[in-house]
Amino acid sequence: MEKFQVFFRETLFGKEYLKIINDRTFRVRVTESSVFHYKSYLEILKSLEPLNEFGLMLPEKIEYDNEEYRIFTEYWNEIPITEIDIDEEKYYNILYTVYDLTDRVTHSTNIIIPYIYLEDIFIDETNNVTLMPSVFIPRKSDNIIINKKKSEEGVIELLINFSTTVYNLMSEKTELVKEFVKTLKNNSFECVHDLYVFLLKTFNYRLKKNKIRIPHFINRESERDRILEVLGKKHIYIYGPQRIGKTRLIDFMEFKFKELNYNIIRARNVKDIFSGDIKVPESMNIFYFLNFIELLRQGKKDFKLIMIVDDYQDINIKFKNFIEDIINKNFDFPFSLVLMSHVAPTVEFENIEYIELKPFNLKKTETLLKIILSSDFLKKYPEIVDIIYNLSDGYPGNIYQTIKDLNMLEIIKIENGKYVFYPEKLKVKKIIDLAEEKIDNIPDKIKQDLKYLSTLGFKFTVNEIKDLETYFKTSFDNTIIYALERDILLKEGNEYRFFNLIYQDLFHNSLSIKEQVNIHMYLCKKSISLEKKIFHLKNARKIKSTIALIIKEMRKSIFEWKNLNFIDYGFNEIKNITDDIPLSTIAIYLSKKYFFNEFSDDLKEYIEKIKNSKVYEYIAYLFLKYSDEDKLNKKLLEWINDKETTDYKKVLYIYYYLNLNFSKLEKEEVYDYYFMVEKTFLKHRNLHKFKTIKGMLLNMLGIKMETELPELAVKYYNDALSISLEVRYKRLTQIVYANLAILYESLNSNLSEYYNRKVLEISKEIGDYQTYNRILINIANNKLYKGEIKEFFDLINKAERYSKINKDFNSYIFANDIKNYYFLYAKDYANLESNLRKITEYSKNKPFLKDSIEGIKDNIHILKALIEKDRPFFSNRKYKDKVVKNEFFQNFYNIIFENDEKIVYDAWLFFKNNPVIYLKEEMVSAAAEKISHYSFSEEFEKWVLELIKEFKNKKLSIALLYEGLGYFYTTKKEKFKALKFLRKAQKTYDDLMMKNRFEEINKFLMKEFRLPMFIYEEIYSMEYNIEKYNYNNLISKIKSYEKINNLIIELLKSDSPKYLVEKIGEFLRDKYPINEILIRIITKDYEVEYNFNFKNEKDLKNDQFFIKPLKLSYISDYKDYKYYIYLSNSNIELSQKDAVDILDNIIIIEDVLYSILDKITHYEHSILDPLTNAYTRRYMENKLKELHGLYERYKFDFSIMLIDLDDFKKVNDKYGHQKGDEVLVELVKSLKKHLRDFDMVCRYGGEEFLLILPNTSLEDAEKIAKRLLKDINKDLLEKTKLNITCSIGVSSISEIIKEPRLKLLIENADKALYRAKNNGKNQVEVI
Repeated sequence: MEKFQVFFRETLFGKEYLKIINDRTFRVRVTESSVFHYKSYLEILKSLEPLNEFGLMLPEKIEYDNEEYRIFTEYWNEIPITEIDIDEEKYYNILYTVYDLTDRVTHSTNIIIPYIYLEDIFIDETNNVTLMPSVFIPRKSDNIIINKKKSEEGVIELLINFSTTVYNLMSEKTELVKEFVKTLKNNSFECVHDLYVFLLKTFNYRLKKNKIRIPHFINRESERDRILEVLGKKHIYIYGPQRIGKTRLIDFMEFKFKELNYNIIRARNVKDIFSGDIKVPESMNIFYFLNFIELLRQGKKDFKLIMIVDDYQDINIKFKNFIEDIINKNFDFPFSLVLMSHVAPTVEFENIEYIELKPFNLKKTETLLKIILSSDFLKKYPEIVDIIYNLSDGYPGNIYQTIKDLNMLEIIKIENGKYVFYPEKLKVKKIIDLAEEKIDNIPDKIKQDLKYLSTLGFKFTVNEIKDLETYFKTSFDNTIIYALERDILLKEGNEYRFFNLIYQDLFHNSLSIKEQVNIHMYLCKKSISLEKKIFHLKNARKIKSTIALIIKEMRKSIFEWKNLNFIDYGFNEIKNITDDIPLSTIAIYLSKKYFFNEFSDDLKEYIEKIKNSKVYEYIAYLFLKYSDEDKLNKKLLEWINDKETTDYKKVLYIYYYLNLNFSKLEKEEVYDYYFMVEKTFLKHRNLHKFKTIKGMLLNMLGIKMETELPELAVKYYNDALSISLEVRYKRLTQIVYANLAILYESLNSNLSEYYNRKVLEISKEIGDYQTYNRILINIANNKLYKGEIKEFFDLINKAERYSKINKDFNSYIFANDIKNYYFLYAKDYANLESNLRKITEYSKNKPFLKDSIEGIKDNIHILKALIEKDRPFFSNRKYKDKVVKNEFFQNFYNIIFENDEKIVYDAWLFFKNNPVIYLKEEMVSAAAEKISHYSFSEEFEKWVLELIKEFKNKKLSIALLYEGLGYFYTTKKEKFKALKFLRKAQKTYDDLMMKNRFEEINKFLMKEFRLPMFIYEEIYSMEYNIEKYNYNNLISKIKSYEKINNLIIELLKSDSPKYLVEKIGEFLRDKYPINEILIRIITKDYEVEYNFNFKNEKDLKNDQFFIKPLKLSYISDYKDYKYYIYLSNSNIELSQKDAVDILDNIIIIEDVLYSILDKITHYEHSILDPLTNAYTRRYMENKLKELHGLYERYKFDFSIMLIDLDDFKKVNDKYGHQKGDEVLVELVKSLKKHLRDFDMVCRYGGEEFLLILPNTSLEDAEKIAKRLLKDINKDLLEKTKLNITCSIGVSSISEIIKEPRLKLLIENADKALYRAKNNGKNQVEVI
């Protein structure tokens, strides 16, 4: 009956599987007839059969099916020697078995061994070595050693080569092994047996009998099926007494897990989870795990994960908290924790499958004994089954250990190759009796030491042993060696543990109570680990002290707002110690649950317990938030107004009342309550708990003031922050940082990024995933407005994913609401409605989310109706009432739908005069066309142009403002201005992936201007979520701008206005069929123009753009200059493509020209370094900003080099500073000589120069730099007679993804230069 099969491994001779047949596990090698000659094998089989007992693995059966052989050998958990760490003992055991078998084969059969395959030599858990016979057709491999001579001499060479190969596999080679291998190579041996004798003589080992082998048999068929059924869907908790076979079950299942493509992590502590050199901070929590999972998932579509935790009952507090945190998450990929514990679960969760392993019955015990001892043995001694069953209680691990112990006590012996049983020697009846007998035979000194070691617990470390040695002033080294050899202790990594709990209990209970108390109290003082302190206090019978210590740590966690998971652990630990849980413990536990909105029915029992406590009853009432909020409010007001309420309780109740009703209260009401607190605070100003509440209320005031008085809000936040830092209350610090980030973002300040980072740091440190998620959402929102759409979706999807995993319902809704706004701005109403349906579905069975979801949906639908000017929508009374009650909606509504100019003007002033009001840009986009008809339109226009400057780094805002101005100028009949701003908006919408907006402008341009349809170039690959960035379209865009790109490079290198207009004019004449051109710039200092056949000045007065025939006239009136452009050809009609091309190029030229003229106006007197004639650093910085702007808009690449003269100080010291100056001057001359005209040489500082290379990739810049090394050295030698070299660091803007790009660009070049210097100078390095 073949029930269970898993892929095991790939070998040189075929694939191997594990298969269970009639309760035995077989290794099945599937091979082809070209590799395995069955007939040849049968010819030698009889000769090989006697060698089975010496370690030769002969097949139990061979099947032939479909031109494949299936070779069955019994599996005993052995692994190939290529996969183990080989020490001296293992080296000897491997060579002993191979030499012994080879000697027997060579001299007792007519067989010459043709090869040795390293992966067919195995070693098991007891260091028994076995090997498969060399009966396959050998193939070329590093792991196969061939007998080239096919004689005994060849066999000797084969063994020597084999011995050397295994020697090379050793990680640490002892002197004995080195000498052995050296002698093997240098001596000659006439016979295989000589090698065997030499091995024994060298290592001086007595011939050891093979130890009893551990069978792989585990039974557990139904348990295996249950595991596979829930794998990836639920977590798995496997429990049963020690030695019941939990580990062996999962060890065997691991092969199946791998076959199902699961990633497998085995962990006993936090550090085990993280591979390689990843540093795990002390504050490690769920965030680090989620980030680690993100790394594992990269590039894997079907990611699956299993984390196996053995001895779950013994893992440390930190790791247990971590595991419990994971259990409470909902992961979006197949993931199972497999927890193995000696202890049955006290509480069961729906997302965990609980599997109890029960002892074997008599029949299964008999089957296992047949595998270990043989059927013949059981036939001869049938009574052994009952004896071992009773001794072991049917535990598989005990069955095996009992046989080993009986073998050690010589009750079961091997005589003449067969097992013999001496029942008359057996006096014990239970496993504990066997353990006691084993302990009785231990020498007294060893026994006493083991009693003392038992006080360290079931598991202990080397450092804990040292503490115990200090206490007793003795060494336990000999005792530990003795115990390890006799399976009383085991060593696992850096830890020791007792072989089973029976030994630890027997030794520990044999100590007197006084000894136990004294030793445990000493060890408690020495312990650093909180978990160990608790363990020793409990074992010293100090129950009150144990509970007090746990409560102290719980209080510390909640007041310092760190290691919050300890609160759950501590609560459960106290619950296990006593039925009478202190009320303070319940209060802390419930407070944490309240703060994190972790309400569940199992809390009701504890809420009832503290209801009658005068001290803590308020905590019970707080949970009315989830069932009867009105009742809670009534109770809080009653306590606040009760004269008997203490001062601290009063301010605490005020805080909770305000927190509960914050959105409903007017700011004046909040102030009233704050002044009540301030009055009380004056009496207790030195107490931290009063300061903390004052800080929380100041934070609330800041929120209330954000809209009307942001400066005052900043003051309140800073006052709250000062208090939080003084009292070291991280929760308050975190909240204030978050609010400052939001406020500064609304004020367009870069400080928002700083505060967001601070919040993320604290959130990760304390494991506050809710705040972490909200900040991710804030940052995503920033990315949206900046136009970084890939980053926006990456972050918002991450926040959504983390929120779902952590059951952070509010953040999940918030993340999707931000997505709603993206779809709203994009006018992608299909995805908008789909997303609204998604969050509605998510909120099912979560009644506490109902109001929030309805509010989100109503707001979105109102905004959509305002943007689309859908007046009938507001005939619905529900929405009309919402508009009336909301100042923002009411003013937006008035602008869109009211006609009275006074009403519209007042509504516009609401937006204009409110610095933190959102959606100004959307209002402009929706209302600009209408406002153009009113008398305040000029005032409105100036305001929008100021907003464009204010929002210059926010692409989304800019696009909406551009679009609004486009419609505004269309109504004003300023045709080219309208075209310019609408086209700018359209191109920005393209970058923002807002196709519907793009197409809407397309239709408008077709209708109003008869312009051709512009092509929407989607630069991302996306359906609903964005997975990857596609750069191909960006590259094609750059190529399409090649000519304009070259023009811009020419313009950038010039500081002459006359040159600028000439270059622009020549470019337009060369590119388009134009017979009249005027380009004119007028400032207060100069007037320059390029004129080709232009005659009629009257044409300049009109803002116009026609394509049939071509005529374009446009005037830009800036603060410091006026820019005129006129193009025409009355004899042609432009193609639609050329019309679009002209329009785009004119827009680009104007943007570049504005930047250059601004530079000329303000920086023309600070351009050149007086000594070297290189550009100054100030000029360099402005040029880099210009190029960065062009890169941002049009992806025009550029690179920089940092050049530093090698050992320049020696030139100054030896030849003087005058010579040094000469070298610098000649260096700049050399650079200018060998660079292109438009490249810029700038003096960066001292002997360092920075080169700017426009339109140059990193690869091209590296080539130029390497050429410069030789040219500079040659020129300086010729001009200064000094052999001077230089080092160069190169970087490129296109290689930098993160912000701030310019800063990182220079930093990268500087790092590269530093590397070049360190690597020997006179070379180029690139980053």
